Amino acid sequence: MKLVDYLHTPPSPLQVNHSYTESTISDLITALRPYALEKPEYLMILNLRPATTAELDVVVEEMDQRFKEEEVEAMLKIIGEVLGRPSEGGGATDDAEMED
Repeated sequence: MKLVDYLHTPPSPLQVNHSYTESTISDLITALRPYALEKPEYLMILNLRPATTAELDVVVEEMDQRFKEEEVEAMLKIIGEVLGRPSEGGGATDDAEMED
């Protein structure tokens, strides 16, 4: 049962897909424009909706060299405001619980 809970934790193959409107995509690109992200980075942000620094680091190439910590936090805030936050139902499960 713990594995099923984990599989519902965003981003996951079992989570509900979110649909975006043209205005959502436009709003995100406009809000993140000062950070000069690449097109593939925007696409991955839309697909994965990163909510943590670690998740955003996977999406943005050389993030630690390109951006200060404050800028990363600002990007995460923008992403959360424009795309919404992942649902908190289910929550993350640690590895020890998954082994049971």
